[in-house]
Order: sequence, then C-alpha cells, then structure tokens
Amino acid sequence: MAADDTQQRRAEIARRLKAARWLAGDTQLDGKGKRKPAALSPQALAARSPLPENSITASLIGSIERMERHTPPMELDALAAALGVTADYFSAEAQQSRLTPAQIREAAELLAPQLLEAARALVQASGSAQPGPVALGRPAAGEGGAGG
Repeated sequence: MAADDTQQRRAEIARRLKAARWLAGDTQLDGKGKRKPAALSPQALAARSPLPENSITASLIGSIERMERHTPPMELDALAAALGVTADYFSAEAQQSRLTPAQIREAAELLAPQLLEAARALVQASGSAQPGPVALGRPAAGEGGAGG
C-alpha cells in the first residue's frame, strides 16, 4: 500500500509540474507561421531563480516528471517559486485548483487548438467519414442529449 501511495504522489507531482510548465510557457511559431502554445522547457525552468541556487537542473526536472525520484519539500518549494505558483501547489493538501478562472481560461484557450487538431487526426486515422463535431463525440442537433 505504501508503495502505491508513493507512486501516486510522484504521479501527482509530475502532473502538476508539467501543467505548471505549460502555464508558464509562451507561444512559438510553427512551420506554417501560426502561433502555437509551448511549455516552458526544463532547461529554461532550471535557469529561473531559485533553482540554480538549489542545484535543481533540467535533468532533475526530467526525472521528477518521469516519476523516477522522491522530491523533497525544499525542492518543491523552489520549483513553485520558479513557476510562480503558491508554495502548497505540489502538496497533498492542495486538492482544489489554486488557479484563477482567468488562468484556467487562458490554459484552455492555449491547449484547445492542439486538442482539436489531435482529435481530428485520430478521427482521420480511424477512417471515420463523419465530419465536424459528430466525429469528435458530440451529438448532432436532435440526437441524444438531455432533450432527446
């Protein structure tokens, strides 16, 4: 049971670290000249204060995200400071999101185009001939739903 708890804790820290890197990231141009969201790289994060002072490297950030190591509270506090999130962001007590509605909306707006593109690619790869929202699992007007 303790091993399962440890693995779940590592998974939660990894998930939150990845999410915080996306929120701290920016956008970059893709090959077609469109702006796409981009996560803050582990290298860029490792360069932010107070991580260098705490010997937190890009390699260490990668090992945390791969759930390969226990992350002491001091390292979590330093990561939180570098990412601009609250000190309890990585703690088990922080069950509810501490993100503001504006931050959640911004993250959704940044990720929506990528999710839609991935969904369309999955539909195309599956050979489905259904276009638009129906192919993405949403009922068309008059089908299913609460009024159906």
